[in-house]
Amino acid sequence: MYQVTNHNGGIPTQAQLRETRRMMQELISARGFANARVFIEGTDKIRVQVPDVGDTGKLFRIIGNPAQIEFRNQSGDVIFTGREVDRVNSNIDTATGMYAVFLSLNAAGTMAFGLATMPENIGKLFILLLL
Repeated sequence: MYQVTNHNGGIPTQAQLRETRRMMQELISARGFANARVFIEGTDKIRVQVPDVGDTGKLFRIIGNPAQIEFRNQSGDVIFTGREVDRVNSNIDTATGMYAVFLSLNAAGTMAFGLATMPENIGKLFILLLL
C-alpha cells in the first residue's frame, strides 16, 4: 500500500490519484508484471497486487523509485523541475491531430518557462529529461 501526496505534501486530488494509479500500472506492466493490479483506496492510497511474484524486492525497487523530470536549456542548466508542474494531461492536439502532452505549471514554473521561451531563445534546444 502506498500513500500518495501532492507536490505540497497534502492530499492529492482525485485526478492526481487516478493519474498516479495509471502511471504505476503502466510502469509495473512495462517491467514484466503484466498481471499486476493497481487499485485506489480511499482518498490518498494505492494498493498494488501482483500474483505469483517470486522477486518482490524487484517490484518494490521499481515502484519505490519515482521518475523525476527536469527541463533544461541546451547548456544543460536546469530551468525547472517536476516540482513546478501542477498537472499533466495527454490528449490529441486539435491543431495538429497528433498526440500531445499538456502541462500546467505553478507560478515559479510559469515564470521559468516564460524566460526560457523568450525571443532570444527561439531555435535553441529545450530538453525534457526523465531521470
